[in-house]
Amino acid sequence: EDWLTPFLVLCALVVFLIAIALSYKRLVHFALRNGDWLPGFFEQLVLLVVTMQIICILKLNHTSVGGVEMVEPYASFVDVAALIVELDAPRLVPFNCFVDTDWSHLDALVVTTAVPPLFFGLGSALVYMVKWRAEAPVR
Repeated sequence: EDWLTPFLVLCALVVFLIAIALSYKRLVHFALRNGDWLPGFFEQLVLLVVTMQIICILKLNHTSVGGVEMVEPYASFVDVAALIVELDAPRLVPFNCFVDTDWSHLDALVVTTAVPPLFFGLGSALVYMVKWRAEAPVR
């Protein structure tokens, strides 16, 4: 049962990537047509994700430092948002299945620290490749 959630997340990611690959030309056309407001939208989206990450962490730590529980419906909203914005890779992927030794707190800390820069690097490489393909001369 511990492998079901990571498997479903992986399947959803694969389906999402296939959908992007199949509709690449339409996405580029959409981006060119709406290029005036998209950069501001992505800035706002990044701010929303970062803010929700902070709120999710505060929700987990708030009661342990003497605070009270969040009230409904805010607590439910934060729980749903946590499924999307948390980059807690050790909780999403059971890495202890991949290693022969015990999975320690240090291992989880290293993976949790490495995942956001890795996502940023992959995203930057993807943007660079898209720009490179768009500027490449057609033969």
